[in-house]
Amino acid sequence: MARPFVTVDRLQETEFIRIVLAGRAVQNGICPVAVDGSENEARKMSAEVYKIRILLERGKYKEAEALIRPGLAAEPNDADLHLLLARSLFHQDKPKEAEASARAAIGLIPDEGYPYQALAQVLLGSSNLKGAEEAVRQATALDGDSPNCRGLLARIAAERDKFEVCLEHAKAGLEMDPDDDLCRYFRGIALSRLGRHEEADEEARGLLRDDPEDSYNHSCRGWVLLERNAIDEAKLHFQEALRLDPENENARSGLVRAMQQGNPVLGWMLRAALWFGELSLPKMILVGLLVVNVIPALLKGDHIPLAVEIAGKVFKTGFMAFVFTLVAASPLFNALLFFSRDGRRALGPYETRAVKWSVGPLLAGVVLLVMWVAGGGKSLPLAAIGMFCTSSLFFDGFSVRHPWVRRRMVMVAFLGFAFALWLLLGPTFLLGPKIAEFTAGLKDLGKPAADAEIKQRLMAVIELKNRAFVYPCLVFYLATSFVQHLIAALERRAPDESD
Repeated sequence: MARPFVTVDRLQETEFIRIVLAGRAVQNGICPVAVDGSENEARKMSAEVYKIRILLERGKYKEAEALIRPGLAAEPNDADLHLLLARSLFHQDKPKEAEASARAAIGLIPDEGYPYQALAQVLLGSSNLKGAEEAVRQATALDGDSPNCRGLLARIAAERDKFEVCLEHAKAGLEMDPDDDLCRYFRGIALSRLGRHEEADEEARGLLRDDPEDSYNHSCRGWVLLERNAIDEAKLHFQEALRLDPENENARSGLVRAMQQGNPVLGWMLRAALWFGELSLPKMILVGLLVVNVIPALLKGDHIPLAVEIAGKVFKTGFMAFVFTLVAASPLFNALLFFSRDGRRALGPYETRAVKWSVGPLLAGVVLLVMWVAGGGKSLPLAAIGMFCTSSLFFDGFSVRHPWVRRRMVMVAFLGFAFALWLLLGPTFLLGPKIAEFTAGLKDLGKPAADAEIKQRLMAVIELKNRAFVYPCLVFYLATSFVQHLIAALERRAPDESD
């Protein structure tokens, strides 16, 4: 599912550069008040550093690196140039080199806090939340509390879905600087996710009033409106954000989510999936037991009308089908968007390729599920789950931006597809002979010795089915639910590589 804060690095771009230049100003004896890009401040900086700053702010990272490298060759102990290089490398999909540059700066000025803030932003982009939090804490210990540190901590808390903590950090940062954009952004997101929609909308409106030409301000308002189910207005803000910055993946994800949520059928399914996904594991198990076992049992019996009993069975089957497809929610929703003209425009190139690879297993799972509902074999639900899980793995794998991680996730997806084929075809080859043997023994049913042997054979078939298919399928289903954790772990270990 799209999240409103996973791609806010561009939002922090100016803040990153401001931190570095403020640190340089302090080291050079220049008063760091209002380092805001004014011409007066620019004259106090070297011409080269000012050019680098402009290039980074405009997203011209290769050009910035071309200026930074000669500067570092002449001044290898310039910590601020190392930090600016870190930012340039990070946006060129070289997180390892970027981290090394940030740590080189820390090694040169270990008593300064601002390099740790820069390191935290690099680590955040690599999904290393623990490392980023440690870096922010170190920055705070050296330089004291600051709005930027609080903004970073708010983002870390939001990534962990801890929105109460996110709101606390954002508020603390705004007490120090009421105009800090990063804290205001995450205050709006946190308020929205906590259901305080009026306050969230007021914050988002305030950001837009201050800078109506900022792409991420429109993204923030769009996500806040989505939480209020104001679909049409949210779409307008996401579209405006993309007009201002076509590279704003935050807005693109929001537009896709708005289109999904605006569809009558998809919207209902999406809200149900989000509600079910936010339940804790014990609550999920409780809901599952109630729907699958308790409620249908209460709707059975001679005193229960036939129509009510049938409704109970339909409700149980529908819920099980919903749970089966829940793991494939992302490929399902995006595939339906792919078949509409506006949806294809909203999907990015990675998502488009992911849909093409995931739609085959998705359709196979739907067919198997329909066959089961229509009275097919008892093993068909397991095969359907396997196909839905495979579809999800293909979608998540091909959606990854990092090539090294993407190759490994695609390999995992193909292994998942092989396992799904085992769930589909395995029962015929493995259980078929055992079932035939069991059926042949039924002719002797009624003889005491034969009854015991038939019961033993039946238990052997059930145990074999559980061990070879049911338990592995459940493990596969649960493992697929944690695929984003696997992707994050691979991203932290991935070498630098770009498409």
